[in-house]
Amino acid sequence: MNRLLYYGSVESIPFYNCSWKSQEEWFEIGQKRPFLGYPITIFGIFIELLYPPILYIIFKKKLIRHACYKIIVVLALVDMTATACSCLISGPLFIQGAVFCSYPNFIYVSGILVLSTWCTSCLCTLLLFLNRIIFIAVPQYSHLIDGNLAYLSLILIASYFIFWFFFTPTVCFNSVGMAWYPDPLAMEKSSEEAEEYYRNTPQAWNNWIFVSVMVVLYVSYFLKVRKVAKGQQKSKAAKAIVVQCIIICFFNTVCALVYNSFTLITPDPLILLIGQLCWSVNHGCPALIYITMNHTIRREYKKLIFRVTKIKTSVIIMSVEGLLSEVRHFNAHALEVAHGEQLHYGGKRVFSDVKPGCSGAQKGSELKEAVGHAKCHAEKAVNKGGNSGDVSQLQQEHSALVKKVDQLASLVAELQLEISTFKKGQVMINRHVLILGDGNLSFSLAIASSDPGNIYFATVFDSREEFIRKYHADDTLAALGALKNAVLVFGVDATDLPARWCNQFHTIIMNFPHPGGKTNLRKSKILLTGIFKSLHTIMNNDARFLLSLATGQSGIEKVENPWISELPTHKKDSWQAIYLGAEEGFVLDSVEIFDTERFKSYKSSGYKETKKGFNNREGLTLGFKKCDNQQESLEDFRRAETGANSGFNYYRPFYTQDLSFLFKESEIHGERLAMDLIKSLSGNCLAEITEVESLRSICPDPPLPNRIYRIIWQGWKLPMGREMCGRIHEELRCRIEERIEQEELPITSAAPAAAAAAAPAKEEAAGDDDFDLFGSEDEEEDEEKKKIVEERLAAYAEKKAKKAGPIAKSSVILDVKPWDDETDLVEMEKLVRSIEMDGLVWGGGKLLPIGYGIKKLQIITVIEDLKVSVDDLIEKITGDFEDHVQSVDIVAFNKI
Repeated sequence: MNRLLYYGSVESIPFYNCSWKSQEEWFEIGQKRPFLGYPITIFGIFIELLYPPILYIIFKKKLIRHACYKIIVVLALVDMTATACSCLISGPLFIQGAVFCSYPNFIYVSGILVLSTWCTSCLCTLLLFLNRIIFIAVPQYSHLIDGNLAYLSLILIASYFIFWFFFTPTVCFNSVGMAWYPDPLAMEKSSEEAEEYYRNTPQAWNNWIFVSVMVVLYVSYFLKVRKVAKGQQKSKAAKAIVVQCIIICFFNTVCALVYNSFTLITPDPLILLIGQLCWSVNHGCPALIYITMNHTIRREYKKLIFRVTKIKTSVIIMSVEGLLSEVRHFNAHALEVAHGEQLHYGGKRVFSDVKPGCSGAQKGSELKEAVGHAKCHAEKAVNKGGNSGDVSQLQQEHSALVKKVDQLASLVAELQLEISTFKKGQVMINRHVLILGDGNLSFSLAIASSDPGNIYFATVFDSREEFIRKYHADDTLAALGALKNAVLVFGVDATDLPARWCNQFHTIIMNFPHPGGKTNLRKSKILLTGIFKSLHTIMNNDARFLLSLATGQSGIEKVENPWISELPTHKKDSWQAIYLGAEEGFVLDSVEIFDTERFKSYKSSGYKETKKGFNNREGLTLGFKKCDNQQESLEDFRRAETGANSGFNYYRPFYTQDLSFLFKESEIHGERLAMDLIKSLSGNCLAEITEVESLRSICPDPPLPNRIYRIIWQGWKLPMGREMCGRIHEELRCRIEERIEQEELPITSAAPAAAAAAAPAKEEAAGDDDFDLFGSEDEEEDEEKKKIVEERLAAYAEKKAKKAGPIAKSSVILDVKPWDDETDLVEMEKLVRSIEMDGLVWGGGKLLPIGYGIKKLQIITVIEDLKVSVDDLIEKITGDFEDHVQSVDIVAFNKI
C-alpha cells in the first residue's frame, strides 16, 4: 500500500504498467475456470453466513471476557475478510478468466487484503493455541493470559496487520496460474530487476515460521489433552483435538508450502489448484470447528437457528393440554381400566406400580361389569353430549370402579408375593432380584432369560404408554411376558421405592443411572443420594446393591489390593459413589468390570431422555452392603475398627480435620504427648496424622508455640460420612480437653482447625452439603448419645466462659468453588462478600485454577469465635448462592 500511496496510481508504480496491451488482449491471455469459481463462491457465501451468529453468541454469553475468545473474535473478523478475498473475489475472477491487468487497481488493492489477512490469521492461530496450551499445561499461570497479556496480544495482532497492509509488496491474481502471485505479470517474461522488485521475503519467512511453530504447538496440545483428559470425556476430547489437528494443520500447512514454492520452482497446475482450495477452506474451517466442537457455541447456535420451530411446537403442546383438560375428569383412571381389562380378558400378566399376580373369578366378574358400564357412560357423555345426570352417575360409578381396581391390585400383589416366595420347609426356592431403572428392558430380558433359577422384578421409571412411545419395544414386552421368572412393573421411581418392598429382595441392580437431560454433576449426585436413601429403607443387612456406572463416573478404579500406603486419589469430577453411599449407611463390598460379553443383547438407553444409549464398556459395577454407621460414637467407632490394617483403604471415603495445640514446655515433649493422646483416643480410625508446617505460629499472649496437626479420618469396617466425621472429631476434641485437665498435661488444645462439618481431603471428592442424612433407627439411643455430647460441649463452654482474656478470634481461609467454567466468578465474589455478620470481617481474595478451565475463589476472613460459626457461614454461602456456589472447603483455620 505504501507504493500505491507514494506513486498515486497503480499504473505509475514501476513494473506494474499494463499499457502495452489492451484490456481485451489481457482477457484473452487469461483462462476462464468456472468449475473452480462457482464452488468457491458458494462456499464463501456459506462461511460468511456462519460467522455473524457466532460473534453474536460470543458477545451475548459474555464469553468475550476470556482471553481466548478475544482472539477468536479477532480471528473471525480476519477470516471473514480473508474468505471474501479467497472466495467472493477470487471466484468471480476465475469465472471471467481475469489476470492482473484486467482490473489492475481492483486486484492490487485486493491483493493487499489477501496478503494482510493471510499473515494476520497465521499469527492469530498461533496465539490462540498458545493460549490454550498455557491454560491446560500450566494452569497456575492462566491468570496472566487473562489479564494484560490478552490486550497485548490484540495490540500485537493489530500491529502485525498494519505492517503487512502498509509496508510489504502486494500479490496479484492470475487465472492461468490459479493463484495470487507477487509478480503481476507472472505468465509473462520479466527481467531480473522486476523479479527482485516483486519479491516478498517477509511473506516467505512468515509461512516457514508458521508451519514449523504450528506443528509443534498442535503436537504439544494433543499430547497434553490426551494426558489430562479424564473419565468418560477422554475419548471425546482426544478425538476432538485430533480432528482439529488434521483440519487446521493440514490446510494451513499445504497452503503455506504451496505459496512458498513459488520462490523456488514453477508448481504443477494440480498443486496450484490444491493450494487455492486449501486457502479457501482454511479460513472457513474455524467457523465449522466452533459450531461442531465448542459446546457453548454449538448449544446457543442450535437455540438461535431452531428458535422458531420450538416456539411453534410449544404452542401445539399447549393446545393439546388445553383440549385434554376438557375431558380429563372422564379419563382420570384410564390406566387402571386398561389394566383391569387385560387382567380379565387378555390372559397375560400386566403390571402397574404394585406387585402383580393372578385374579380370582369372582373379582374378575365384578370388574368386567364395572368396566362395561364405565365405557358405555363415558362414550355417551363425551360423544353424545350427555346431560348432567349422566355425568354425575358416571362419576359415581367411576369411583366404585377405582375401589374395585384398588382391591384387585392388593389381591394381585398378595398372590404374586405368596407364589414367588413359596417355601419348602425352611428353604427358600427362589431368590428375588430387583432391577431398577431398566430403560428399554433389554438388560432384564437378557439376565432373566439366562438365569431361570431366580425371580427378576424389572422396573421402569416411565409409564407403560410412555415406554411404548419412547422405545417401540413391543417384542421385548412380549418376550418378558413369556418368561415365568420375570415380573414387570412400570412407573417406579428409584428414589421413592414402596415401603411394602421392605426385606423382599436379596439383590438390587441398577445400571448406569442418570438424571435425564443434559449431564449435570450436581443433579447426578442428588439422584444417587436419593437412590441410596430409598434403598436403605427396604434393604436388610444381607442384601446387596449392584450399581454400574460408566467410565470415570464412580470416582474410583478397580485395584488388585485396596490397602495402600499413600493417600488415595479419588476423582473430584465424578459421582463420588462411595462418599454418598457412606452418608446413607452403605459400605462398598466389591468392585468388578461391567460384563458386556455376558449381556450382549443389553443396550443402554435414556441418553438425554431418548432411546440413544451410553458407552458402557469399561464401566464398573460397585457392590454395596448396608451398614449401620450413623449412630456410632467415637468409642464405638474405635472398637469397630480394631484389627484393621494399617495405611489407607482405596475403597473407603476419607476426610481431613485439624487440631491445634499450644505447648507449655519443650516442643518435642509436647508433640510426643499430643500424638500419644490422639492415638490412644482414636485408635485405628485415624489413617494419618501430620503437622501443617506452613501454619506454625507463636501465640501472642502467652508466647507459646502453636502447632496444627492434620488428621485423616477413614473407617474400614464402618465407612465415614461427612456428618459422622464432624461429629466424631468434635467428640475427640472434647475428650482431649478432659484428659489434659485430668492428667494436668503441659499442653493446651486450642479450637479445632476445621469446623465441625468435615472438610474433605485435597484429593478427596465429597458430596453436596445440602444432602439430607438418614435418621437413626434407634431414636432413644441416638438421643442419649447426642445428649452426652451436648453436655460435654456445654461444660467445656462454661469453663471457657469463666476464663478472662482477650476476644478469641480466628483467621479462616475458604475455597469457594463454582459449578462450571461459565459461572461469573466476579459476581460470585460479590455475593460472598455481601454476607454481613457481627464479628465477621472479609479480607483479600484471589482466583486459583482448578482444571479444565474452571477456577475457584480463595478468600480470607477473620471471625470472632463466640459470635460467628464457620458452619453457619459455609451453610449461608452454599444455601443463599446455590446457583453460583457448588461447595465451600476450609483451607486453613488458625487462632489469632
